[in-house]
Amino acid sequence: MSKIKFLSKKELEQLKEIENMPQTCGINHNIKNNENQPEVCSINPNPPQVCSIDRIVGSRINNPKAPQTCSINEHYKREDVNDEVPSQESKIIDKKNFNILDTYGFNVPVSEEERNQLIKEIKTTAPKENKNIYIKVTENGPYILFGDIPIIDEGIKINKKGQSIGWQDKKELKTGKEIFLCRCGQSKTPPFCDGTHLKIDFDGQCTADNTPYDEAAKIYQGCPNAYLMDYEELCAILRFCDPDGSCWNLIKDSKTLEEAVDQTYNCASGRLTVIKDGKKLEPKLNKEIECIYDTERKVLGPLWVKDYIEVKTDKIEYEPRNRVTLCRCGRSFNKPFCDGMHLTCNKLSPEEIEENE
Repeated sequence: MSKIKFLSKKELEQLKEIENMPQTCGINHNIKNNENQPEVCSINPNPPQVCSIDRIVGSRINNPKAPQTCSINEHYKREDVNDEVPSQESKIIDKKNFNILDTYGFNVPVSEEERNQLIKEIKTTAPKENKNIYIKVTENGPYILFGDIPIIDEGIKINKKGQSIGWQDKKELKTGKEIFLCRCGQSKTPPFCDGTHLKIDFDGQCTADNTPYDEAAKIYQGCPNAYLMDYEELCAILRFCDPDGSCWNLIKDSKTLEEAVDQTYNCASGRLTVIKDGKKLEPKLNKEIECIYDTERKVLGPLWVKDYIEVKTDKIEYEPRNRVTLCRCGRSFNKPFCDGMHLTCNKLSPEEIEENE
């Protein structure tokens, strides 16, 4: 294992300047990449100036598994630049010896040993299986929904600052025992498939890792008897974790724990989950598919799959979960799941916006 490294005085000063830098790649950094650039990245000889959508797209061309959001660890992995910057190895921040990330509003994962013990002790109730209800991901084609499940339009509720704070119910679109839902992003009748994928030679290859959530998620220490699970690759960049100081900070104070839980409940992708008193806290959801409209960014978001509906291909059966988000723009690098790439799509027309709002 790499040795624990300490930041130089210069790097500490840089951290002080970004005390309120968001845990994840905030959408303002993604789109408006000329403001509030995190200087900490400059300790890398080839630093990303900001965690922009353009950078994410470019990096994935060369590395399909590039992070969907700005991983804290990413800012501390770099080679020697000068005598002030030690080690050619990746920097490991250890809570027992070096707590600078906590000091400046960040958090670091618990040790692997503690993590494994927490997972072992978690009290979970297995969901009731319904083999007649599932989503089939066809090869280079649409999703096929089997089972009489409602399809609903759902908009993100935002506050005066444009922050995601909840959901505003929309109209029910359709129900049926076999429904075809677009995943190429080019259908003229969204969310339903109209066959356009055949005309554009859509590449719908599934690339998502099939590791179960409990095995893949990092776990962060919160206030007494509370932890935050975080599987970053599932992030759909819907921004519910950003308001009120970010979920990673809220989890650390018992006074704001309830806010942290509410934020994770709104996390449609299921990236974030709170553990409290040895139990994973999951929202109670109806079994349905919701077509998300990003009210603040004026684009169509992912499909929100609720209440342990199984998602599978001819070769892969993904872990049924309380909530996941499926890509419907066709651009995700983590198919069939959403990774926020819908934010690179063109904004809806005024007529389309009026229809969705």
